[in-house]
Amino acid sequence: MEGGSYIGAMESSASHTAVIGGAGFLGRAIVRALVARGDVVTVIDARAPAELPAGARWIRGTVQDAAGLREALAGTSRVVHVAGRAVFTRAEGFRALRELHVGGAVNVVEAARAVGATRLVFGSTAFAFAASRDGIRHSEVSPCDRAVLDGWPYLLTMREAEEAAWDRCVALDVEFCALRPALVLGPLTGDTSGAGHRLVRGWGGLRRGCLRGRTTVCDVRDVAPVFARATLVGDPPEAAFLGGTALPVAELVARLHRPESVSRRVGAALRKVAGGGIDPVVSELAAASVVVDDGVARAALAYAPRPLADTLRDTDDLAPRVSGIAEQAGAP
Repeated sequence: MEGGSYIGAMESSASHTAVIGGAGFLGRAIVRALVARGDVVTVIDARAPAELPAGARWIRGTVQDAAGLREALAGTSRVVHVAGRAVFTRAEGFRALRELHVGGAVNVVEAARAVGATRLVFGSTAFAFAASRDGIRHSEVSPCDRAVLDGWPYLLTMREAEEAAWDRCVALDVEFCALRPALVLGPLTGDTSGAGHRLVRGWGGLRRGCLRGRTTVCDVRDVAPVFARATLVGDPPEAAFLGGTALPVAELVARLHRPESVSRRVGAALRKVAGGGIDPVVSELAAASVVVDDGVARAALAYAPRPLADTLRDTDDLAPRVSGIAEQAGAP
């Protein structure tokens, strides 16, 4: 892979799982869950992980490097793919994100098949399959109005990536399971915040009248074990929403932006980054609804979301991290 970077010692094991994107907020939690179960884990990421538990190694790489992926995945039997670029903006357009998400997903499937891996667990997002303007509750078989996604490059290309990965897995006889978490919150570890944290920060800079939507919140501590479970369960579902409690966006923002000064600080930081205003996509998502039925995940993968109050209590206060917006302009 790029630079040939390598950290960590490998031991022989019958259960060797790769986590592509394992240095991110959700990825790190998945790695911890897999290691706790006894797996040997290979983390493939362009960034070095903030933490690397015993039993895991890191290889620098990207999903756009097909040859490097095959090399990095050698010896793995299962692959978890949670790499991507969560940018809720139209500034980057569709082409670059489609190359990263769709092209990268195809590279991952083909590399997994080349090394003999038997299963891919694909990290998707409920926002790409359940976003609506009418607040209806979506299950895995509910129709989704794709036109809703047309102005949101990240979400549309993530939907296309899941579909492309599924197509290639069917063609190449690789087992496939797509997990679609809703808005993932919970305690932060290391210096990388999650997309959910960054999106809520953005919502905190909006006027209350813009917060007309409804969203479903899930906890990273509940989501990560389901990804680990999906790598081994006998007959995984092809797709499953990971949800929890749905609540109005306005209420979520009010409950998470605890200090009275946070909204002003967030708004000022975002306006500075965006050159005078919050990105329209952030505003549009605040007015949309993402409400999901997670019955499939509960039945097939023993998903058990904790009470919303526990998640919000343990989600880091957003105020101290407002400065991080400037470092990830447009990335929620």
